[in-house]
Amino acid sequence: MHGAAAPLRRASAAAPAPAPRPRRARCAAGFGGFGGGARKQQAAAAPGKPQPPPDDKACPCGSGASYKECCQRLHKSLLRPAAAAPELVLRARYSAMALGLAYYLRESSHPNNPALKGSDTDASSGVKKHCSYEEDMAVTLRSIKLTGLEVVEARPPGPEEAEAQVLYAFTYKRRIDDRGARIKTEQPAVRSVQRATFLKNEGQRWLLLDAVDAPEAAGASGGGGNSGSGGGSGGGGGGGGGGGGDGASAAAAAAP
Repeated sequence: MHGAAAPLRRASAAAPAPAPRPRRARCAAGFGGFGGGARKQQAAAAPGKPQPPPDDKACPCGSGASYKECCQRLHKSLLRPAAAAPELVLRARYSAMALGLAYYLRESSHPNNPALKGSDTDASSGVKKHCSYEEDMAVTLRSIKLTGLEVVEARPPGPEEAEAQVLYAFTYKRRIDDRGARIKTEQPAVRSVQRATFLKNEGQRWLLLDAVDAPEAAGASGGGGNSGSGGGSGGGGGGGGGGGGDGASAAAAAAP
């Protein structure tokens, strides 16, 4: 007698391959003038929200004065507009970037500052997205850690002048790589030299129009008494448009 035939087994269907993860569009921005979109400056994305220092602590801009007696006066609108010269505004923008005070970066930007228009994501991401100034700023503030500011040249403008420029250098360390991942190893400080242009509005207030990369000035040092440190305050180069791209090079005016 023949044994019973073995039951037929249904071949199990192969598990479907997981769908590829959609590429995520990342906003990125140059930080010229610390939030002004410097040419050739881009950034990525990441963590940590710094806190303003106590009033009696040294100001992040490196002026040697306390935060209360220096940039806080501009952050809290305690100075008459005419008393806040372009150099002071630049220092206040640097400190605002180091402290994550995005509101001041917008407030101290001229309406014609192209960074306020935001930016578009890099075409290579495969996802088209327009990023607002605020989105660009959030990315930039988290992308780098400012480590020093040096005002190289700042000629006080005359009472009738409505335009002024400040040449400055700053150093920073990257916190995010080109793919948007957090960098876990200590990074070398990068130095960037930029020239910021300020315009005076009808209320006699100096506002940042833009900032562009500039050649290293002859005799300019890498630091000195003008050099400020973001220290543990972190923060990034001034957010603000100008760069759609994932940010291969982060350098800012941070932008100011």
